[in-house]
Amino acid sequence: METESTFNIFQILSAGDKELVHSSMLKFLLEKYPIFRKEFLGKEFEHNTQLYIKLEHSDKIEEETNEKGKVKLKRLRFDLLGYDKTEDGKLLFAIENKFKATPSVHQLKDYDKYFNNHQDFAKYLLVYNKKQIPSDVDDYCTKENWIIRSYFPLEDTHSIENLLKKIEDLDQNKQFIVSQYFEYLSKIHTELEEYLDKENFITYKRENRELHFRYLLHIQKLISIKHLDLYPNSNLEFATYNDGGKNILPSIDFRIDRGIKFKYQKIRAVSFGVDGDTIKTSVFYDRDNKVNKRELEQYLQEVKEKIKPDLDKLKNLKQIKEGGRNIKLKEFEGSTKISVFSLFTFKPIDGKLKQDVVNDCANLLNMYFKYFKPE
Repeated sequence: METESTFNIFQILSAGDKELVHSSMLKFLLEKYPIFRKEFLGKEFEHNTQLYIKLEHSDKIEEETNEKGKVKLKRLRFDLLGYDKTEDGKLLFAIENKFKATPSVHQLKDYDKYFNNHQDFAKYLLVYNKKQIPSDVDDYCTKENWIIRSYFPLEDTHSIENLLKKIEDLDQNKQFIVSQYFEYLSKIHTELEEYLDKENFITYKRENRELHFRYLLHIQKLISIKHLDLYPNSNLEFATYNDGGKNILPSIDFRIDRGIKFKYQKIRAVSFGVDGDTIKTSVFYDRDNKVNKRELEQYLQEVKEKIKPDLDKLKNLKQIKEGGRNIKLKEFEGSTKISVFSLFTFKPIDGKLKQDVVNDCANLLNMYFKYFKPE
């Protein structure tokens, strides 16, 4: 376990890039090793050898639509479900495995709606690293009794990386798989920590896309915490999102959205986001022929004029001018679409400290969102 080889099966097969592989490994570890069950699930599971764990389960819940009285079915996918003895037995726990990203509060709310009637039931959120959990998700997990586990770091008693060190198996094949998995996780953990520890804000490079996405999740957490520190009495309730690292430009997003009535009725959400290392403030609006295009453009121009004086306070961000961005309307009758319009775009000034860029981002988020405060 202590000696790292140059051969690793997870790297060779690119298995570490697939979330299902990590869920399958977690299922294997929980089924085979009492110490792992005890530390990850709780001591009551240590000697439960008849535990039945189902991988990749799908089901549906009802979701309200914009049309009054109408609902639609929404599909949910669960990474791991644990039952007493068989799938027909009592449901004991669910594990949401987020090796690739961080869930939104809205996603966790959907799960809670589904599990609402289950008693003596435990919910686990497994994330890549606790350094990536933004304040809204962290607060929701505390409030709704989601138990947070992580793959790293080693000093975390319940982390996957730490628990793998405690496993000793006389079966050479099983021990080989455990050892290889530990080596794989430890290597990518070291790479991530080196990336996160850099003092200056890191410029995005495509060859570092996956690492930079993890970095942006960390930046998102820092911005959310800094906003709370700077504005403890703020009543802005934003939700955090991310693209799962699937895009060429990895992105994180803060939004005021979901059923909120804004002062300007055609606006559906407002956004503060980071794409790679480009910072944007935007609005989502209905692309609809009923929109008075000039009226909407005038409203957004008024917002820009109100915010501009505050932008001088940002000493670590430089504004980038954008051209050719016009309000778009619906192309043909019967289509529905939400469009995005960017009001301001920024880049961090080269060589600025990460903490200073985060501070400016928290201030920009607040000065931007407060002008769209919903009614």
